[in-house]
Amino acid sequence: MLIKLTTRNSKNISLVLLRLIKNNIQINMIIDKVNELFKLGFGLDYNSYLTKYKKELIVFKIDRINKKYLLKEGNNFEEILENANIRFVDSEAGYSVDTKTNFSTTYEADILLLSETILNSSLIELETIIIHELTHLIILNSQQITPPLLSKAAIKFGNQIYNLTDKDNEWLTEHTQEFCQYLAEGCIRYNNETRNFANALLAIKSAMRFDLVP
Repeated sequence: MLIKLTTRNSKNISLVLLRLIKNNIQINMIIDKVNELFKLGFGLDYNSYLTKYKKELIVFKIDRINKKYLLKEGNNFEEILENANIRFVDSEAGYSVDTKTNFSTTYEADILLLSETILNSSLIELETIIIHELTHLIILNSQQITPPLLSKAAIKFGNQIYNLTDKDNEWLTEHTQEFCQYLAEGCIRYNNETRNFANALLAIKSAMRFDLVP
């Protein structure tokens, strides 16, 4: 069927297309950032990791007020979302690599969880938290992912940050000395490329801002 467009209809359609484009950017923004920052911070290809192990990435928003997870980005999420909400854990962010075990699903996916506070933060603050969660991925999946070599600066700054963490709850946070060193490596590389912070230590502290002991 041929539709003749009037000026008014053209404007309406243009507005609809702009909304769709805007929404598509918003929908894919976090997943795109994960791809970008895995390469920028660790020199690794996130899409290749997903493809190799036949996974996909799903992003959940953590609704800390109503104590539930909500879909932010991703596909094939219904089963995971339902099972994840049965085991809701209140936090600012998280990363899960074994959905079959952790959420009793029939298929594998990686899950990135981000609170509304983080999602509403500045882009730079969002990026450092994503680097933080990708560090967990590297530590949790050390058999599947070859981590980058640690620089002397990463070991130095990592040890400094580790001394500021809550060691009594290390069993829960998994913020080990090794974790802090790899986080430092990711943040150093990230800041070398972006210069978003005056120095790398500030980038590391931003990535750990919810986890440092006063």
